Amino acid sequence: MNRNIDLVKFSGDGWTFKEEDSGIKVWFNSSGDIASLNLGDIASLNFFDIVPDLPSAVKQENITFFRNLYRHIVSTVNGGIVSVEIIDIKNIPSVEVILKIPQNPTGMSYIGSVTLPFKDFSFVMKYECPEHGMTGIRDTLIAVKIGDELEHTPNGIPIGWMKDPYDSEYDSNARYNLSAQEKYDELFPEHPLTRVRNYLRNLSSNLMIHPDLINYPKFGEIKKPSTLPKITFSSLLSSLRNLLSNS
Repeated sequence: MNRNIDLVKFSGDGWTFKEEDSGIKVWFNSSGDIASLNLGDIASLNFFDIVPDLPSAVKQENITFFRNLYRHIVSTVNGGIVSVEIIDIKNIPSVEVILKIPQNPTGMSYIGSVTLPFKDFSFVMKYECPEHGMTGIRDTLIAVKIGDELEHTPNGIPIGWMKDPYDSEYDSNARYNLSAQEKYDELFPEHPLTRVRNYLRNLSSNLMIHPDLINYPKFGEIKKPSTLPKITFSSLLSSLRNLLSNS
């Protein structure tokens, strides 16, 4: 089998193909209140012809290791995780991630990615959805809506508004807040988090996988680590480059 990016095909309504370069294909999708393609959402299909840089086999029993890894990686750019889940894409065990990263000067960008890892290479489908126009509306309106339901500190700060989506041990550094709950997406259909969730929800039907990949060995079983995998400076840079390239 000739390993290359063309083993996976992406198509979807509203996406305009932009360019291909060095194992990356890029599409644009005008979104929200912006009518310019170069300010809309971005989709990219990335091919990495190296052994996947993952902490363990892609199984539900190992989900904590994946959440810890992405939590640590995104914290280096002052961001946070919204979700990290093990999913199935056309019978390929995959890792689906949504990250929240601060924009300059204001607002947040949401990056959704799905990694399809094989024994010695991987594909990553990534969506980048920026917040534009008046930012923070979703957070503000939901905070007002549920504010009376939360306990508050003596200084009036709501308790439990900011939290890690999976582990309270990481609440103090979390970027996630209660307005990010999926049940609020229908109230904010143009919000970047809603958009990225919709893209990921439809991804399986928008991908065509070459038959040779279906039976190709998946990312192999490795010994389950007993602690958080050591993240070296070089591996951290590699992971950030893979996940946030072209962001």
